[in-house]
Amino acid sequence: MMDALIVVSPDGAIQQVNGAACAMLGYDDEPVGRPLKEVLPDCSLEELVNRGYLSDEERTLVARDGRKIPVALSISIIWNPDNSMRSLVCVAHDITGRKEWEAMQRRYNRELKDSNDELRGFVYTISHDLRTPLVNIRGFAGELVDNLKELAAVLEEAMPHVGEAAGVRMAEIVRSEVPEALHFITDSVRKMDGMLSSVLRLSHLGQRKMTVEPVNVSELVNGIRARLGKTIDGAEVEVIIGDLPDLETDRAALEEIMGGLLDNAVKYRAPGRRARIEVSAENSDEGWLFHVRDNGIGISEEDIGKIFDPFRRAGQQESTGEGMGLAYVRALVKQCHGRIWCSSEVGTGSTFSFTIGEEWLTTAWGGRV
Repeated sequence: MMDALIVVSPDGAIQQVNGAACAMLGYDDEPVGRPLKEVLPDCSLEELVNRGYLSDEERTLVARDGRKIPVALSISIIWNPDNSMRSLVCVAHDITGRKEWEAMQRRYNRELKDSNDELRGFVYTISHDLRTPLVNIRGFAGELVDNLKELAAVLEEAMPHVGEAAGVRMAEIVRSEVPEALHFITDSVRKMDGMLSSVLRLSHLGQRKMTVEPVNVSELVNGIRARLGKTIDGAEVEVIIGDLPDLETDRAALEEIMGGLLDNAVKYRAPGRRARIEVSAENSDEGWLFHVRDNGIGISEEDIGKIFDPFRRAGQQESTGEGMGLAYVRALVKQCHGRIWCSSEVGTGSTFSFTIGEEWLTTAWGGRV
């Protein structure tokens, strides 16, 4: 046998061992006659007899030199015909490698958590601190606008005393060039502020606590459709909601995921044809698989790989935004231990598909519990 075998008498003394047990415990000769508690101190004979058997329980054997060896221990009792115990048979599998790997995984997980916490703190600090100079830039730009209005009035009065060429040039500077520069400054500040807000929101998602509750997905999607009512009706968008399950999952996360995908489908509809969006679900090996299909402008093959990245937008952009919508959606799907992907064809439309991990999802129908 590759595993250690130890046979114990009814009085707790070791009767027999195999070569694997001697090698594991460091004995040159068999430790016959020694009490079992010397090599198995965390498990008494009385406990083993009362339980009758063990099956792959984690225990600790003590070697001759005092080394502690983690093992998966299985024990059975051999009975005599008169129901008295004849012997106790112990089989121990050395799990030192597994325990070292588990300890390494715990260490890596702690290091990863610490690194993520530091990164979130860094992102929050940077995003928060950068707002202060932006506020100052916005405030002083506003003052410059007010000063420019006063300067324009003063220039109007001074025009008769200034040469024609100089007056024309001064008017261009005051009424056109400087206002245009101030417009670019304030617009850039607005965009930067929006990007910082987006980064903060994305970093906060990592600290969000998930809450599982019953969710009627059809009702949830119809609620999103109602909130988008004016946009959908004004753009003449047809929304088809298929047969969706009742689940126990995180309602807020699923609502943001569905809302982001529906909003995205409405935003990138194709000009010249009636927009059509379909929401459906199917039971798959990974749990429930959801699809949001549209007949919009589509996404090129080279752009599909970057659409879920922060601040990345695919193709020619006619709509406003920082390019964070799908980054939020992906972050929420990951929090639900699922995955999301997209298939698309330019000019035909796109299909966004996502799953939710089974540890975050149970279903009230459809055969999955």
